[in-house]
Amino acid sequence: MIEVRGTLISGGVHLAGELVRIEVCFTNQSETKTETIAVACAEIHCQCSYSEQKIRLATKPRSRTASDITSFDPSLGEKGYAVLSTQAAILLSNVSLEPLASRTVYYCEYMPGGGPPSFRGSAVKYAYKLTVGVQRPNSRTHLLRVPLRVLDIGEFAHPNEPCASEEPRNPFLSAPTSGNPCLVQALDNLMNLTSRQRLTSTVITRNKSTVAVFSLFKSMYRIGEEVVGIMDFSSADLPCYSMTIYLRTKEKVVEENRLPRAQATYVETHSSQRTIVLNCKSAHVTLPIPVQATPAFSTSLMELTWHLEFEFHLGTSVPLGMAPTNNTAEGSSVDDMNLGALPENRDEVWRSPERINTLTMLMSLPIIVVLTNPSQATQSMSSPTHTLTF
Repeated sequence: MIEVRGTLISGGVHLAGELVRIEVCFTNQSETKTETIAVACAEIHCQCSYSEQKIRLATKPRSRTASDITSFDPSLGEKGYAVLSTQAAILLSNVSLEPLASRTVYYCEYMPGGGPPSFRGSAVKYAYKLTVGVQRPNSRTHLLRVPLRVLDIGEFAHPNEPCASEEPRNPFLSAPTSGNPCLVQALDNLMNLTSRQRLTSTVITRNKSTVAVFSLFKSMYRIGEEVVGIMDFSSADLPCYSMTIYLRTKEKVVEENRLPRAQATYVETHSSQRTIVLNCKSAHVTLPIPVQATPAFSTSLMELTWHLEFEFHLGTSVPLGMAPTNNTAEGSSVDDMNLGALPENRDEVWRSPERINTLTMLMSLPIIVVLTNPSQATQSMSSPTHTLTF
């Protein structure tokens, strides 16, 4: 019996163009029998799987047959098709393992660029895997799949383009080995763009009447950060009793690949906040972006976007204690607001009504969510060690 154990040295989260390193250990667990490994190969690929009840493809991928199961195919037995892959590398060939003996090899490969980031949606799923295939003589191939999370550097830099390092070079020192200078520059650009503070305000209205003014301190957010804003009701023409804000992603399937009766958009809520804002001049909004979420991207099958969804519960007139505005008559009474009449005697206790008439208003505001540093997203991955016994 042979045990194959793969341990990721470079971590479970990578950028496109980054070097992936894994330690693969082959162990003969038998105490009496010598095991022979005919060949062991490794490859990185991105597997796209989709729901057949929601998406249709113009050309379906080729399916494997039972006659060629002895060849190395990382996507064998999986649904969907391979979007991209690296060239297979041979790790071992015709190696004999004595009882309880082990053999350790290292596999290094650059993460291919040009593909989508890792994503698990309702209609489409993109999964990156490092697959190690091991085969005994005249036997089928056994596959060890190590999941990888890939973040596409996208618009910030292209990993394949040459980049000149701005650091001074000393001819008496060896060349730096910290990583690809392209990726280092891309991460610096990412941090600079997402760290800029720029206040942007959005006036929320209903029938030309102001409901609130929503302000954000940033225009671009990284996964793992918080969306922080202020909802200002000081200049409101309509009273607001409560509001609920949702941080959501919308997975929109491209129309040409969508089945006629299938849903066009799939919404996922990542965080929400509900606040009672009656008689409040402002309210603080804080919505965390999960570090395991996927930044916005688009492919030939779908498009992922981020939005802030607002739900306001508005009154029909000025609530108790709020100063009248231009759109509200100064003589409006408490009875007009359906809050009940105030007691004439101060010793009596005023009780709020069980029901009040409100209007529900919905609004959507798109935001920009990009990737983060892989070291900050590693905590969302599972154990870097995976085993296979056959």
